[in-house]
Amino acid sequence: EQMEEGHQQADIQTCAETFDAAMLKLENPMANEVNFTLDFAVGGSSFDAEANQKISEAVQFYAENPNYTVTVIGYSNDTTHEAGQSKLAVQRALKVRDALIAQGVPAYQIQAYTGRQQAGIYPAAVAGELGRANIILRLQTQTTM
Repeated sequence: EQMEEGHQQADIQTCAETFDAAMLKLENPMANEVNFTLDFAVGGSSFDAEANQKISEAVQFYAENPNYTVTVIGYSNDTTHEAGQSKLAVQRALKVRDALIAQGVPAYQIQAYTGRQQAGIYPAAVAGELGRANIILRLQTQTTM
């Protein structure tokens, strides 16, 4: 039936385009967003003093602006073996989330995701040798019912 109707490829394409648009929105901060990018060594989920400083800055910004939500997106390295990429991206996102919580950001204000490395979107330094995670603080929009 799917072969006869021929809509499965179009559905897959629409899904991929919607996903990519959503990721671009998350990864490219707007005027009401603040973005911190943390680098990780190849294959690792530990961060250095510079990343700790960025986490502290994000926590400070949140403390001064509690009406912002926090999104963490973990990425794998371009050079990481395909099978391990998703697991590594999850470990990075959760490690950053845990550090934010430990420094006082309420867990209910944090969303953690994994993202796809895309050409042209925060390209990793040194020809793809670094992994990263982003902390995005976004102003909550008020909705009325």
